[in-house]
Amino acid sequence: MKNSSSLSLPLDFNPSFDGFRGIAILLVILSHSYIASSESQLSRYWHWISITGWVGVDMFFVLSGFLITRILISSKSSQSYFKNFYVRRCLRIFPLYYLFLFFCFFISSDLIRLKTLFPVDKTHLLSHLTLTSNLLFAKLGFCPGSVVDISWSLSIEEQFYLFWPLLVWKSSVKNLRLYCLGILLLSETLRGFQYLIHGSMNETYFFTLTRWDGMIWGASLATLFFDPPLLNTFLKKSPFILSISFLMVLLSFSNGIHTSSPLLQLIGLPSLAIFFAALLLQLTSESILTPFFQIPFLRTLGRFSYGLYLLHQLVIAAFVNTHLFTSSWPWFQEIPLLGTILFQLIALLLSLFLAILVYYCFEIHFLNLKRFFYAPRRLLVASEN
Repeated sequence: MKNSSSLSLPLDFNPSFDGFRGIAILLVILSHSYIASSESQLSRYWHWISITGWVGVDMFFVLSGFLITRILISSKSSQSYFKNFYVRRCLRIFPLYYLFLFFCFFISSDLIRLKTLFPVDKTHLLSHLTLTSNLLFAKLGFCPGSVVDISWSLSIEEQFYLFWPLLVWKSSVKNLRLYCLGILLLSETLRGFQYLIHGSMNETYFFTLTRWDGMIWGASLATLFFDPPLLNTFLKKSPFILSISFLMVLLSFSNGIHTSSPLLQLIGLPSLAIFFAALLLQLTSESILTPFFQIPFLRTLGRFSYGLYLLHQLVIAAFVNTHLFTSSWPWFQEIPLLGTILFQLIALLLSLFLAILVYYCFEIHFLNLKRFFYAPRRLLVASEN
């Protein structure tokens, strides 16, 4: 590690991050494609593993905060700082997202057969168009569960990045670290007040200010790379941080693994974010975890994770709403665990095929435009910390 007065961020491609994304999307798909259970002990274990796949969303939050914050800090001197960031972000997110909405709300909903496959509530269209569906679900206290409702987490990210580039641009790295601490305390305080006043945590799982902590922990990690001594300190302590945060996650799961659990939200969500941030820190240097996160299949999942995230619900809904899988495989009812695992595998592979197809036929044409909005990244001098 460099200890000189300046530090070049490790902005080069890190294949382990694709593996990290791959695990995140794999967990999400396992969670959404779990369709049956039985009384056997093995089935109960697989049920627990599958339905805790919602933690994949928190993995995405932490990674997003980390990657984007280190890019923002290192490109602060660019005259096109804001334009480059927002144009590149729009090119990455909007084309596929609005194509997805167009298909679900205007094509499938007007075709009789597809309408039954992919039901959507058209009264929610505006919230999806404006990327505020998470606020709608916070008001409702639950996620309705249609194929488009996956957008709630994307909405939280985009709301976060409306103000975050400005805060990064205005702040020194040290001050940014303090702002991160303030936002973390705010999120935890709001969750606590919600529980004390209403006795319910359903709303806080979707509300913007109480779900930013994952991205903030990722952003806090990014600031360490501009302070070599502090980075070295945390790198040495990361195994200990991983262990303690993992134990705290297990403690929060002791009262149930449903996301409305007060213990899970007040202790589990912050602990998960810390755990994933410490894991990312490990992956920035050579560690015993690196080979696992560079498994080619996981990296492939990670590379196409955005398309997988948006499109996998279409594949799952097509099977579930037609009963195609259960009616075609009579033994599914006789051996539900094997049938469930097979269904999850088929859903994953078909979703990957669809994501790759959409990527090369549609997404890549917009992503290629990002090269026109690239800001050279400079070194950050120690005095600017």
